Amino acid sequence: MLARTACEDAVLDAQAAAHDWARALHRGETLDAAAGQSLSAAAGRWSTWTARAVGLGEDEPVDGPLAAMMGRAAAIALHTACHAAYDAGDGTAGEAGALVMAAERAHVESLARLRAAAIAGTATPALTAVWRGLTDPDTHPLRAMCAAVGALDPGDRARGALGVRASMAARRGAMLAAGCAHLHRRLGTTRLRRGLPGIAGRRETLWRGRPRAHAARTRTAGMAEWDRVEFTGIVTGTGWVDRPEVPYSYATTDFCEVRVHRRDLLTTGVAVGSALWVRGKFEPDDGSPVLVAEFEGPGTHAGTVWEDWLADQVRHTYDLYPLVIDMVAEFARLGVPGARAELAARTGAGVPDD
Repeated sequence: MLARTACEDAVLDAQAAAHDWARALHRGETLDAAAGQSLSAAAGRWSTWTARAVGLGEDEPVDGPLAAMMGRAAAIALHTACHAAYDAGDGTAGEAGALVMAAERAHVESLARLRAAAIAGTATPALTAVWRGLTDPDTHPLRAMCAAVGALDPGDRARGALGVRASMAARRGAMLAAGCAHLHRRLGTTRLRRGLPGIAGRRETLWRGRPRAHAARTRTAGMAEWDRVEFTGIVTGTGWVDRPEVPYSYATTDFCEVRVHRRDLLTTGVAVGSALWVRGKFEPDDGSPVLVAEFEGPGTHAGTVWEDWLADQVRHTYDLYPLVIDMVAEFARLGVPGARAELAARTGAGVPDD
């Protein structure tokens, strides 16, 4: 009982710190010191939680709600620290491209380590190493990457889709943090551990790769109606049209209008001024084609791709693909209306408007 009480205290403290940090972020308070404190707390709570959870023994397995709370707290801390760094843009702009590529490589390596741990049925060494790589406030690679990309001019962020790629890399890191807590719970509980080696072993593909935003179209010239394409542009406006039969949300870009039928993309953090990558079909509308986004989430590929299986498992803790829209938006500047919606869409952490 003492072990469980200490474990609960550690997780509750981490969750409270994460929510306080999220609120500070969106109120525009000074963030640099808070970011380091938040990540330090996440790293420390992991050590306490894993030690106590392992000490519970098989007759008192790792508690599922506690694992979800720990994962959510870590994901919030990591996501908000990266968003704050992106907004501050106080990194070295010349290093942005190299840091983005390094983050993408590190993500694949982390996926491989977690998969190997799942196949072997052992938790602590691999999970702790991945966790520390994500949360170390002194050498935090994702925060450094976001700070460098945020320092670029909008045109430079759009070139090579660095803004979209960096934002997605940061979100993938937050998902992995939640995934570490999920796997720790499964590997620490006999009943849940039994099937895990087979699950990981059958998913030999680590990930589907980054969005090919760098190769997406940036012009509508030459596109025919019903063509299925990948498109990238800068958001110039957003809204919702409440039609009787097929209501839709939309984002106008510098070259075309993007629509999402029956779902509100405004709740996912899409905001004016941010770069947007989307996959969909060009459909006619009063003679002018519009790009209608498709839907594709981790559940579609969870049977064959390791990252998608893990993202599907933790989607109620940290949702990598909110509303399963086949779309990736750059981190919005925090002063832009709608920017704060993303955190709630991904974690359920409501942020007040004050």
